[in-house]
This record gives sequence, structure tokens and C-alpha cells, in this order.
Amino acid sequence: MSDHEHKTNNRELLNTIKGISIANIAIGAAELTAGTLTHSATLTMAGMHDMSDGGLYFLKRKAAGETDPIKKRRLRRIGASALMFVSLGLGAHEIQSHVDGDSPTPDLAAGVVGVAAAAANIAAAVTMHNKRHNHDGKDTWKHIAYVDLPSAGVTLVATPLSVKYPGVDLAGSVAIMGLACSVGLSTWKDSKN
Repeated sequence: MSDHEHKTNNRELLNTIKGISIANIAIGAAELTAGTLTHSATLTMAGMHDMSDGGLYFLKRKAAGETDPIKKRRLRRIGASALMFVSLGLGAHEIQSHVDGDSPTPDLAAGVVGVAAAAANIAAAVTMHNKRHNHDGKDTWKHIAYVDLPSAGVTLVATPLSVKYPGVDLAGSVAIMGLACSVGLSTWKDSKN
């Protein structure tokens, strides 16, 4: 591969990660708003997860363009730490709200946003599929395939079920919190290389 082809492929990867970052922030904001309005802890947690992912992808994009390995590792670890911190903080709040009985039953309207978010995560997985072997794109692909898609599945299942069975809402938010923390730990661990 020539130097020009390498730079073109790297620029394409950076633009793809940037696009996924922007999409995650937009979708996360929609999920967070819808979760708040429809009283869905699962959708609220999914929104915070996707917004945090947007920040993590932004830092991964910046790290992918970085030539200094120490700066690259630091950027990825900052993103991973922020994702875990936000997920644990919001997750603890959602769990406490359910335990205290402060959470009303979710509205079915939350499911519409869950479907849109799942579609966006599938689109991101398809977009990153051919970049999964690139050193700087591999962890983004793994994140989408092993965390974002399952998280979207949890949202799709838990949100409508929680209207009839409110306990499912708590289980959904805990599952999304766990997935977000697992990707934070994975990113942290992978940044050692």
C-alpha cells in the first residue's frame, strides 16, 4: 500500500468514526429525552450510554489520528473512564429511583425511539464492518458489534415489556449499565497495547 493510499484510508476511517460519534450523540439525546418524557429507565440509560459513546468515539477518533502512543493511550483511557463513570452514576440513580418507588410505569411511546436507535446501531455496524481489521478501527468495530447492538436489543425488548411489567425496566437499565461498563473496561485494557 502506498503512502497516499494509507493516508486516504486513514482519513476515511477517521471520518467514519467521527460520523458514528455525531450519530451517537444525536441518538443518545433523543433517547435521553424520550426516556425522561416516557418514564423509561431503560431508554434513559440507553441515551446516556449512547451520548457517552459519542464522546468515547470522538476521543477514539482523535487517538486514531495521534502518532504518539502515549497520547493515543491517554485519550482512549479518558474516554473509557468517562463512559464508565457516567454509566455507573446514572445507573445507580435509576436503580435507587426504582428501589424508592419514585419511578412511574414507562409509556409504550418509548419503544419508537428504541427502534430508531437500534436501526442506527445496525447502520454503524455495517459501516464499520470493512474496517474491523484496521488497528485503529478494530476496537470501534468490537464496541459496536459486542456492546451497542446488544444494548439496542435490550432497549427493543425491555422498553415495551416494561409497560406491562415495570420490573423489566430496571433489569433493562442494569443490563445497559453493565454493557457500557464492560466496553469501558475493554477499551481501557486494549489501550495497554
